[in-house]
Amino acid sequence: MKILHIYPNTRLSCDGFRIICALLRNEGHQLQIVTIPKRPPATISLDELQQLGEMSMGAELVMMSVYSVHEYHAIAITEHLRKLRPDRLIIWGGPHCIGAPEKSLKYADGVCYSEGDNAVPRFVKLLEAGDNAYRQTPNMAFRTGDSIQINPLIPLVEDLDSLPFSDYSFENEWVLDKTLIPLTAEVFGKYSPKSLFKTPTIFILSSRGCPHHCSYCNNIRYLKMYGHIKIRRQSVARLMDELKYMLRCLPDTKYICFGDDDFFARPEDEIREIVEDYKVTIGLPCGMSMSANTYSEPKFKEVLKLDDAIVEMGVQTGSKRVLEEVFQRTLPLPKIKIIINELLPLLKNSHTRLLCNFIVDNPYETESDILATYKFIAHLHERILVNMKALSFFPGSSLYERALKDHFISEDDIYLSRDFSSRKIKYQQNYLMLLLLMWESFSFSRRFPVWLIMLPATKPFVFMMKLVPLKLMVWMIKKIPVYLRKISKK
Repeated sequence: MKILHIYPNTRLSCDGFRIICALLRNEGHQLQIVTIPKRPPATISLDELQQLGEMSMGAELVMMSVYSVHEYHAIAITEHLRKLRPDRLIIWGGPHCIGAPEKSLKYADGVCYSEGDNAVPRFVKLLEAGDNAYRQTPNMAFRTGDSIQINPLIPLVEDLDSLPFSDYSFENEWVLDKTLIPLTAEVFGKYSPKSLFKTPTIFILSSRGCPHHCSYCNNIRYLKMYGHIKIRRQSVARLMDELKYMLRCLPDTKYICFGDDDFFARPEDEIREIVEDYKVTIGLPCGMSMSANTYSEPKFKEVLKLDDAIVEMGVQTGSKRVLEEVFQRTLPLPKIKIIINELLPLLKNSHTRLLCNFIVDNPYETESDILATYKFIAHLHERILVNMKALSFFPGSSLYERALKDHFISEDDIYLSRDFSSRKIKYQQNYLMLLLLMWESFSFSRRFPVWLIMLPATKPFVFMMKLVPLKLMVWMIKKIPVYLRKISKK
């Protein structure tokens, strides 16, 4: 079958859709793949849509991988292609469809709302044979007129080693950036995700599943569908083989990022084996995640042997109230502080760094909550990296449902979700938010004494800054952190 697979995203994909492409090609289907790298709020031009339309004319099926932040791109593409070929199915998949299948079916003819490794090849096989039973494909849902049919689930894939490598052959693959550009390893390097070091990066998911149940994450949809989910992991040998394959395809790669929700959920002996093999066969700087609940000193000491790694830990907020009542994270702040203090002597003579993530611009925060986050960051050692991410309400998450009821968001807002790198402040346009962004922008700020960092957060400063007109404050939040980042880079 001739299939056009479209990937509207900020960057070229290193995620699950490449496994789906490999599975379909193994079944003998002919794929054309187009990535449209647009950072929100950029739109797809009419000329770009027309080029995509011309390419699509020979395809018998259109599939699209959709993230919530790029929903508006997916809608524009779907509406344009449907006008050209109303007889052809347009199927969506990806995180947005897992979180909100009914919302996605307002536009798509069908969606894959759970893992597609078994479902999508089965669906395509039935569709190609002209068998209407394709509408009963499990893990998928379909729209017929005004009615929606959501089919039953099938078990999650237990053996990740049974899946093919992600497809990096670049066969019949293009990037649409004003014009269609044939994808090569060199072009991939230009549009690939960039690590903290701003270098070409490969993301690889070596496990599936998360041990946490955070209210803001659309992973919680899997828990609602399946209940308790066992974390499934690739074997170490399989993981190293796939990394070597990816590096052969992408020889200019400078950084590897393990995209697992919590890499430290692996047992200590497995982490040790990965580190030993990685040092010998790969040797590139890398990044991974851990949490306060999965951290252990022996595991961290194994990672230190890599000598050039960044370990991310989600702190998310310095407010106990927000952590427990809003984010529903079972990660006590005192425990996080203890772990950070334990890590400092371990990091002292190493190139490995700890990166603490924080979620900002949360409408459920009070000024006291924001100040608590500011104090937490101010007391971090200068060796600890800090990264702030704007809160995004992902359809399907419990925080999304809460925000709908509280009228912070609208279900019809297709521009609702924000890219994690977004600094467009919607909810907390105030002085304390400005302070947080300023200190994050000045990467060396925590080399100053804590009393100096806390001075602008004292009551007299806060009181005076409340007198600043809102329009001026909004302008300051938008402009000053950007200016400070430029100075910091210099």
